[in-house]
Amino acid sequence: MVSKRETEESAQTIELYCADHPESPSAAHRPRVFFQNKVWVALLGSSIEEGIVGFGSTAAAALAAFDAQYEDLRLSAMRDNGAWSSNAL
Repeated sequence: MVSKRETEESAQTIELYCADHPESPSAAHRPRVFFQNKVWVALLGSSIEEGIVGFGSTAAAALAAFDAQYEDLRLSAMRDNGAWSSNAL
């Protein structure tokens, strides 16, 4: 269980992460960040199964994992829609 102090610290961590990464998916979409089963979760969507999610040992690590997952899905969607080209690299 996360204490009130830890919750406040994680909120500060989230704000600092977004300030340090202003162009990140986390800063743009502000996923919900919470502590569950001894791991931090950053979630955009209605559930872990259906949303975009990142897990980490800290709130910042969960946001970084969320950003990586978001970018992986974005690039995959670009490839699937024919918008991807090896010439784009």
